[in-house]
Amino acid sequence: FKENRPAVIGDMTGNVKDIFVQEAKAKNVALYCYGHHFTITKANDSELYENTEYQVKFRNLQRQLLGAHQGHNMALAITAFLEVAEKFELELDEEKIQLGIKNAALAGRFEQVLPNIYFDGAHNPASIQSLVSTIKEHFPKKRIEFVVGLLADKDVQSILKLLEEVGDAFYFADIQNDRAMKASVIYELSQAEHKFIINDAVKLLSEPVKVDTVRIVTGSLYLLSEIRQEFKNII
Repeated sequence: FKENRPAVIGDMTGNVKDIFVQEAKAKNVALYCYGHHFTITKANDSELYENTEYQVKFRNLQRQLLGAHQGHNMALAITAFLEVAEKFELELDEEKIQLGIKNAALAGRFEQVLPNIYFDGAHNPASIQSLVSTIKEHFPKKRIEFVVGLLADKDVQSILKLLEEVGDAFYFADIQNDRAMKASVIYELSQAEHKFIINDAVKLLSEPVKVDTVRIVTGSLYLLSEIRQEFKNII
């Protein structure tokens, strides 16, 4: 927080929020909190943003970034924009905000690279949990296949346990990085019933995916980067 400058915070536990509130008071920061000053709610096939502080609503928000956490991030971004708009006396155009939300994209964040093939750079239990929640929300009846590579300094067992909640098959790949855990080691740690070690992830991803199946590459941004470099000619 900076002295006398506004700040926007997201949803968090009470104890953590209390610390932010105390710091805001100490630095004379106008603090805007998700769930209190602004919210996101579902409205049929879109979402509604409401801000009680500014008394504004933005309807028909349709984002391509999947997952409830991305809706939360969207609310934070809009609120931060409202602060900027007020400071610089910018006009609030609902259609432009709708267009900005619709076009917003982030590489490696549940990014669809081909039909039924996604890249997600989740690499710790918290981000993996968000990935699992997104899968449960959007693909509850699909067969889920994971292509996974992990660094050895991560909480590998917790990550695997979370992914195994929704995964039907696992393909473990080596990463060309000194910190990487060998695919064979991950294979031994995994409790999945259907698991494999693969030498060529790009070859697997180049194969057609059945309509009832979703294939997701995850576990490390290093893995995503390696595959993307070789994958360019395909996507």
